[in-house]
Amino acid sequence: MLERKLILNKDIVNVFVLGLGKSGLATLKLLQRFNVVVFATDQKEISEEIKQNFPKVIFLDYDYSKELAVYYDLIIKSPGIKHNIPHLKKALEFNVPIITEIELAYYYLRITKNHKTIIGITGTNGKTTTTSLITRILKEADFKAKSVGNIGYCFSDAVNEENADDYYVTELSSFQLMDVIDFKPNIAVLLNISKAHIDYHDNFDDYISAKANILKNLKGYDHLVYNADDEIVCSLVRSINCIKIPFSYQDEVEGAYYYYGALYYDNKKIIHEDELKLIGKHNISNALASIAVSKVLGCHDLTIRRVLTEFTGLDHRIQFIRELNDVKYYNDSKSTNISSTLSALNAMSHKTTLLLGGLDRGQNFTEIMLNPNVNQVIAFGDTKERIQKCAAMNNISCFMVDRVVDAVLKAYEISGKHEAVLLSPACASWDQYNSYQARGADFIKSVNELE
Repeated sequence: MLERKLILNKDIVNVFVLGLGKSGLATLKLLQRFNVVVFATDQKEISEEIKQNFPKVIFLDYDYSKELAVYYDLIIKSPGIKHNIPHLKKALEFNVPIITEIELAYYYLRITKNHKTIIGITGTNGKTTTTSLITRILKEADFKAKSVGNIGYCFSDAVNEENADDYYVTELSSFQLMDVIDFKPNIAVLLNISKAHIDYHDNFDDYISAKANILKNLKGYDHLVYNADDEIVCSLVRSINCIKIPFSYQDEVEGAYYYYGALYYDNKKIIHEDELKLIGKHNISNALASIAVSKVLGCHDLTIRRVLTEFTGLDHRIQFIRELNDVKYYNDSKSTNISSTLSALNAMSHKTTLLLGGLDRGQNFTEIMLNPNVNQVIAFGDTKERIQKCAAMNNISCFMVDRVVDAVLKAYEISGKHEAVLLSPACASWDQYNSYQARGADFIKSVNELE
């Protein structure tokens, strides 16, 4: 068993795990290596299978457990749980530390003196693509690397493996970063910051502060790869004391940059834009960030170029589905905020019928309506009426439907030759679907059924 006093440099006896989804179960597994007493709860009924898999864990009734919050030495919560629930409000009053499984995995590596390299990647958009691209480059260069974190594989599960990897390319959401205490990547990547998740964070400043936590523990010998084109990012990194490497689509910086159709690093051409399978200015920025990280880690230019020429992107991210009657259909269900949808629109080379809508978070869709690639809009989901009003105010044709399948049929009916149909909702999927993946799958199925 690991010494409990090394966690947070204090004596930890009682640990409370709040939320037993994927990250909560990964937390329970890793805590088995620590000499601590573990309590756990979930809003949903805890299955017998979970109880049998963790016989030493004390499972508590959800409502009852909130009264005990002040007695724990440490709370490890699932990232999606807000701080305003009774369990956490009471804990915060009594200064009980609150972390996520990201921090726990970091403690485990530090305590066991496992000298692994952590690449931490955050930003409003592009995290998953950049995480995946860096991991592929490292693997191509024969590094033992794995994508972890918000991308879907828990960091705690990864460090708990028998033959653990040497490089953890870690996608970090604002939900995970807001509870950082000691976590520190060896290489931090800050892609961009724009308004998102304001329904979770109290305001935009709190969202920015959460993102900035990726920087809070960096030391002089750590590396920071950052977007020199983003004003908010630049303001955050200005006072950070570490090795800084900018990337830029707009300017020739001392790092990675785009210049007359090619991507460069340290004034040396890596690849021409036309060789990339990824489309869109935003993906050039993602590629530049990936190049910078790969060069810091010593990857050869030819290796980087080979991966960049082969990497076609990820499902649900401007994913080409098919061409029918000279109309191209794209699935960009992952775009759950305004800025991400704007990036997708800017990547289109055709007039576009945009499928827009989903969970209502009070978004302002005006900037989307003003995009020159928007030909017409089909609105669906909770936000459809607000979208239609916004479209009318900006003289954009808009059709309201109930579901994605209806939107596909309408798009098929109204789209002309040499145009594109783009599902890029600018909204979360939770009004009608469990995930953006399910929404995207529904779109793909509907498109493939067209004749």
